[in-house]
Amino acid sequence: MNTPKSLPVKVCKIESDARNTAVWVKHIQNDFEIIWILEGTGLHTINGEQYSLSQNAVYVALPGDYHELLINPGAQGYIVRFDTSRPDQVDSDYHTINESWLYYYFSKTPVLRLDAGKHDKMKNLIMLMEQESAAYSSLHSEINSKCLQLFQLYLRQHIELLSNPSCTYKMNSLLKQYFWLVEKDFKTQKNVEYYARELNVSANYLNHMIKRASGYPASYHIRQRLFQEARKKAQYAGFSMKEIAYYLNFTDISHFSKFFKSMCGISFSEYKREELKRAV
Repeated sequence: MNTPKSLPVKVCKIESDARNTAVWVKHIQNDFEIIWILEGTGLHTINGEQYSLSQNAVYVALPGDYHELLINPGAQGYIVRFDTSRPDQVDSDYHTINESWLYYYFSKTPVLRLDAGKHDKMKNLIMLMEQESAAYSSLHSEINSKCLQLFQLYLRQHIELLSNPSCTYKMNSLLKQYFWLVEKDFKTQKNVEYYARELNVSANYLNHMIKRASGYPASYHIRQRLFQEARKKAQYAGFSMKEIAYYLNFTDISHFSKFFKSMCGISFSEYKREELKRAV
């Protein structure tokens, strides 16, 4: 009998035990984190940009983000964290298409205002994930997998309700398949031509459709996904530039070094020094 895989989902309940004390955290984000304030206020800072926490909104920190979170006394809500970057940890029924799609949206704005009509359904999903994470059972991984996907689908639905047919976030079947393929193959396939062949369209057509929907060409999203993963690995002192380049299947470490600097504006060694200082 196979041991069920433990989908890495963590649900933390925001409850101020010390009513007169604010809760403050400061770190480099390792996973995908969703903050949902039901009552009270706080401050959400992503890469130096500040956002006031308020009710009827979710706030997101993506892997690699420099994240500061201040929860004021009396606040209540939930924090949902998940990391599906390791396929060996993820149940086979979990699909990353929702995660890729949400990553694209939240990389542009870390705030999403919610429709009050969906609050109870979304809250029930979070509560169920919290319960399943605390009480291990033979099916807890599958239950959490389904709950997480449903929660992500509700977030996507909120975004689409805010959109019109010409909105840049309105994604048709081709775009969904493209982002799914990027999430699956970005470590080994870095050329748009590969994705075009897999989708049975020309590279020019794929670029046109992706740019029309997102404002950026298809290659941009491949590079962003690579950089996101590189930043995530760079957080850990034990990962060298050579190891990350190998992990991301760069054939030449100098190529990876140039890629990283072009995306970040500073060299890999400079970036790592800065991030280690911030983490102290």
